[in-house]
Amino acid sequence: MKPTMIIADWLNHCDPELIGCSSYQDAAAILAKLDAAGYAFKPKQKAGWASWAATTLSCLGAALLSINVTISPWAYAVMLAGSLLWVLIGIAKKDVPMASQWFFLTTLNIIGVWRWLL
Repeated sequence: MKPTMIIADWLNHCDPELIGCSSYQDAAAILAKLDAAGYAFKPKQKAGWASWAATTLSCLGAALLSINVTISPWAYAVMLAGSLLWVLIGIAKKDVPMASQWFFLTTLNIIGVWRWLL
């Protein structure tokens, strides 16, 4: 995608006041100069398969635990898989707070697996 197309798409979803402009034309002029100088505004990346898998596993595990049936202890194993994925995603994105949070939850899920399944 050309930088000018990215900028045009960004402008369609942006309030000009956020970048200190009084109108879309002013914002377009500033962004066109940035584009000419080689800067490009890239839209936020879409979530990859790992993020969706981690989200799905985490939600399924929480739902399974909350219904409190005989197979509910297996929720810890499901959530362990999801939390490990989140730790890896946090490390890959260099997002220390996210990786730290999910490392802590991974530890809790390991305790849950050990306490209820082993």
